[in-house]
Amino acid sequence: MIMATTLKGELRDIIQYRNAYLLAFSATTGYVCFGWEIGLIGGVITLPSFQEYFGLLSESASARASLSANIVSVLQAGGFFGALFSSYFASRFGRKPALIASGVIYLIGSIIQSTAGIGTSSAVGLKVLYFSRFFGGMGVGLMSAWCRHTYPNVPREPYVVDALVAIEVSVGLGNMLAFWVNYSVSLNISPGQMQWRLPFIVQIYLGALGGFYAFPTRVSPLACGTRTLR
Repeated sequence: MIMATTLKGELRDIIQYRNAYLLAFSATTGYVCFGWEIGLIGGVITLPSFQEYFGLLSESASARASLSANIVSVLQAGGFFGALFSSYFASRFGRKPALIASGVIYLIGSIIQSTAGIGTSSAVGLKVLYFSRFFGGMGVGLMSAWCRHTYPNVPREPYVVDALVAIEVSVGLGNMLAFWVNYSVSLNISPGQMQWRLPFIVQIYLGALGGFYAFPTRVSPLACGTRTLR
């Protein structure tokens, strides 16, 4: 009886503060994407189909290691600049529009990554992949910066703040999802373009979710955390 009453009360609170939780899912999508990107690229670049497509099989081990380091770090560079300008964009355009825009930026970067090399040489394809990783990293930086430093500090209800901050474990979730997707394509998809493009295609849905969950929320995070939708 006590447990049923407690669950009923928690469900009522979730419904009452549904906008805050939608906002949390939207903002912390940045952490999922960040964990996904870090875990994804390490598995993709080791696929023989990826190395063959971009002409890396003939390269030395040190050259492939350098490519791996560069293609990972360029995402972090984009994330750095995205986080650096997050406060400006939030103040200039508002948090909700900026959060939606960050999802769109990541979405565009993901689309470019999934189509890199189509109709071009392998050298140009790698350059496009570098650019798209940097561009998508800016979206990740914007989303994750707002998740950690902006939105969790606005609602005044303690358990709402805890809920927003607790979803930071989504970094590990994104990393885990990337591992299993890479593992699945290496086992179940025959070597070819689709084998290494599919993980990039999957991340398009992550960017779409990040922007989608922000649409129903209020512009003011304070209103999202302490009021119901009128």
